Amino acid sequence: MLKIFITILPWVVKRMVLRFFYGYSLAKDSYIGYSYVFPKNMTLGSGARIGHLNLMRSLENIEMGDGAIISNLNWISAHPKADDKFFQKYKARQPSLILGRESAITSKHIIDCTDKVTLGKYSTIAGYNSQLFTHSIDLVESEQSCAAITIGEYCFIGTRCTILPGVEIANKVVTGAGSVLIRNLEKGKGLYAGQPAVFVKSLEKLGYFSRTKGEVV
Repeated sequence: MLKIFITILPWVVKRMVLRFFYGYSLAKDSYIGYSYVFPKNMTLGSGARIGHLNLMRSLENIEMGDGAIISNLNWISAHPKADDKFFQKYKARQPSLILGRESAITSKHIIDCTDKVTLGKYSTIAGYNSQLFTHSIDLVESEQSCAAITIGEYCFIGTRCTILPGVEIANKVVTGAGSVLIRNLEKGKGLYAGQPAVFVKSLEKLGYFSRTKGEVV
């Protein structure tokens, strides 16, 4: 109940409470709306913003670089690090969400941070209803497994994409709407699409890849 009460406080008051009682590092011009966000550790850079009605639970760490944005209505969760019943082979896993400078997560996405999810600078998880999973069931061993997801810099993840555990995406990659990413996307400056996603064509001269501001207007 206390955390719910803190969630609905005005930001000026909430920022003081979160810094004093939780030890979070929150830049003066950062912002958290009416969202449930209580990781073990949190750092928000200058201008970093978390919108309204996001639920972020059981994360060890949230880091957002300068100007990074998480919009509204996202579900971001993890299997608690303290629960040692599962993931016995993965004691080094990091239930964390790391956003680089000027990166963005738009609205209504589901992100599983049982292991670390990293979004590079100037990258965007765009549209709606993408799903990122860092854990699954190893059907051969009949046990829970997990692996981090790493999205490079200046990437554009289209609407309704699915990214499975362990996927690494090179810098300057675009994924088409509805793509399913089951393996690494290793070639930068490229468009990938399909189920599963495959390389479609090179993208050499996109302004998106050279912009100096995250928000596209």
